[in-house]
Order: sequence, then C-alpha cells, then structure tokens
Amino acid sequence: MKHKEMSERTVRKLIETGIDLFSKQGYMSTSIDQIVKNAQLSKGAFYAHFESKEEFLIRILRESFREYFEGLQHILDRKNQNLMDSYMESSKLTLKESYQKGFSQLLLQSAMVSRQLPNVHEKLKALIDEWRQNLIPYFDEMKKEGLINKTLDSERIFTAGVALFMGYNIQHYIDEQVPLVDMMEVFLEVLQSDRLTKE
Repeated sequence: MKHKEMSERTVRKLIETGIDLFSKQGYMSTSIDQIVKNAQLSKGAFYAHFESKEEFLIRILRESFREYFEGLQHILDRKNQNLMDSYMESSKLTLKESYQKGFSQLLLQSAMVSRQLPNVHEKLKALIDEWRQNLIPYFDEMKKEGLINKTLDSERIFTAGVALFMGYNIQHYIDEQVPLVDMMEVFLEVLQSDRLTKE
C-alpha cells in the first residue's frame, strides 16, 4: 500500500474514532491516549497528522461540514426538479446520517466547549457562516419559484433552521422517542406559512 493511502486511512480511522468518543464522552473528557487506543494506532501516528487535540477537533468539524455541503449541493443542483422536494429529501437524509454517525452530538458538544477553545470557536463560526452562504441562494430561489413565503428573510430562514436542527437533536438525544424527521415537517410549515412576515 502506498504511503499516501496509508496516511489517508490513518486519518480516516482517527476521525471516525474521534467522532465516536467525542460524541459519547465529550471533548474535555476524551484524551489522545483514548483516541489512539480505540483506533488501534500509535500516539506517533496521531502526532504525525495533528499537532494537538484541538487541531484534531477542528479537522473533524471541517471534514464533517464538507461532506454535508457536497451531499446537499449534489442533490439541490440536479436539473428538472422541485427545489423544495429536493431540499427536504437531502435534509431528512442528513438528519438521520449525522445523528447515526455521531456528528450531531459532536456539533452540540463542540458548541458547548467552543468558548473555552478560541480556535475551535472561530472555526465553528466560520463553518456555520459557510453553511449559511451555501443555503441562502437556494432559499432565495425557492422564494422566486413561489415554493416558500416570499416575505421571509433568507438569513432568518437559515437561523430558524439551525435552531430547529439543534433543538430537535437535543430532544432526540435525551429521548429517542422524539423523531428527528419531524423537524423538517415543522420547518416546511414555517417556510410555507403566509402568516409569518418579516418584522
């Protein structure tokens, strides 16, 4: 196996293990020793790719957001489609997968500790802003096509969507009887309500 392939596999194994441990134990309660032990790798393998646990967390967040952006864009950029239906399809899939993979829990954990980790805080802000900038053009297009309430501000739509995403994930984390997919139905009702207007 080539060195580059081995390196990529090592990073992938570390990231998968990191997501699992951070999402279950929390960032502060997880050590690098635990990460490499669970990944069945050496500490040297970790430090060959990451300078610190904080840099490792930032890489995980960046990779996870990138996967989300690429998956969403692939679905939303399909031709001859109903943009709202495609957005709902993609978002429901993302909700399930991100929770199953532990990313939703990791995102909540990261938000909680980010004030204590300035670099993580700044990266998280930048990633969420990138998320916003990626989605706003689609919301604008949906308004043009009459698929959602034209009076709603696209930035506020995004903020409401993130609030629902976080809120439903917290509730589902506490009580798995709360279905995650309900979030998208509620969000759709908000988007299509002609009673909600911009202040």
